[in-house]
Amino acid sequence: MDLAGYRVYRRLKGSTSWTRLTTTTALSHTDTPPATGQTYYYEVRAVDLAGNESSGTADQPVTTPDRTAPAAPTELYAKVGPGYVSLAWDAPDNTLPTYRVYRATAPEGPFTRIADSVDSSWYYDRSADNTKRLYYRVTAVDAAGNESAPSATEDTGEPDTTPPAQVTGVTVEGTTAGNAVRWQASSSEDTFYYEVWAAPEGGSDADGPETVFGLSFNDFRAEAGVPLTYRIQAVDRYGNLAPVSAPVTATRPAPGDSAAPTGLAGTPNDSATELTWDYASDAAPYGYRVYRRTTSTAAWTRLGENATTANRYTDTEAPGISADYYVVALDAQGRESAPSEIIKVWRDTPATPTAPAPPTIELSAPYAECTANDCAPHGGTSVPLTVTLKHDRLLAGYTYRFTGAANSGYLGTDQSTITWKPPAPGLYVFEVRAVDVYGRTGPFTSITFKVG
Repeated sequence: MDLAGYRVYRRLKGSTSWTRLTTTTALSHTDTPPATGQTYYYEVRAVDLAGNESSGTADQPVTTPDRTAPAAPTELYAKVGPGYVSLAWDAPDNTLPTYRVYRATAPEGPFTRIADSVDSSWYYDRSADNTKRLYYRVTAVDAAGNESAPSATEDTGEPDTTPPAQVTGVTVEGTTAGNAVRWQASSSEDTFYYEVWAAPEGGSDADGPETVFGLSFNDFRAEAGVPLTYRIQAVDRYGNLAPVSAPVTATRPAPGDSAAPTGLAGTPNDSATELTWDYASDAAPYGYRVYRRTTSTAAWTRLGENATTANRYTDTEAPGISADYYVVALDAQGRESAPSEIIKVWRDTPATPTAPAPPTIELSAPYAECTANDCAPHGGTSVPLTVTLKHDRLLAGYTYRFTGAANSGYLGTDQSTITWKPPAPGLYVFEVRAVDVYGRTGPFTSITFKVG
């Protein structure tokens, strides 16, 4: 018998490449693969004195224990908010299931774990004491429980103890939809939001303040006929409160005699949002008023100086976002009815009074626009032309055509580039106009070029 020994091979699961680990005359071999939790396959082949190998034994799978820690998270970021610190970081591996968050009051610690099993790459520390400078680290934990080294330490900076400036310019107006409160922005750049306090005469705000991130608020809970006094406070990211604003008082009026309008509907077009509602015989002689707002808590803005006696309104200043609308009917005394149903109208662009200007046109090389002194041919029937169109307005697209040695007819596109293969040599004119989101078209512009 010419048996010389045995060769032991290993491959990673999913791989077809074998690695020879050893050649031995013994009947066993000890291997220590990486402890990564991966599966390896082993086989043994006999080898004779001439170096010929037999076929391998049946593959034997072995799964190693996972003792390899993942990489540490990177780009840890900490930002203070009122009553919390928001943390975010970059994940080292999208398959990692969880993270641990640690906090300290000194750069070198000791660090205390404040969160475990965080399954996203962000965290809000709502137990933070924002009167102190805080330090954070984050670790990644894999499915086997291996914890990475900590991320680089990130801190919140020196605490801010200076309150924002007092809010000024507070006004309030009572409407049948609620009391509309408005104010000027605090002059402090670090203002984060505002608290709106409302209280009856001689009383306090039993429910606490409303949190508002804008510069107005509609108090739809105000009771009709009951005077309410409003005060505003600015709040910064550290929770510092500005001095209370000067008080203002308003009373929500009871609805007048006319019934609330019905059937309110809104349709956007490029120049306006068109509002219509059902005709009401009891309100028609006295008119209607239309109100609009762009956020769910903002004060309503009355549109137009005067009431309209038509059962329609054209909002030529409609914003390029969603807007809520309602309509009221007036009675003989000029009192407003209860509000109609509130509707929401979505727009992709703000209403604009003019059609879009022509786009600028660029021709790809080797093609060039003809001038008064040069109209040499370029390219050819085998050289495609790419036309690039540029515009500063959000559009639905363009209408265009090529005319000359062969005419393309008018075509439409929602792309800013057009690729065209010249059908024949000769002089061509490319015409194009912009089309607004809701279909309004602008004037044509053109460019002349010659194909070789």
